[in-house]
Amino acid sequence: MPIYEFQCQDCRRKTTALVLSRERIGEVRCAR
Repeated sequence: MPIYEFQCQDCRRKTTALVLSRERIGEVRCAR
């Protein structure tokens, strides 16, 4: 199960997310 690191385009904050499927990467949202 891959863990990806993302950077929010609005607040520039980095977050990590466990993504079970590549098709679901677009569903990752910033916690802020």
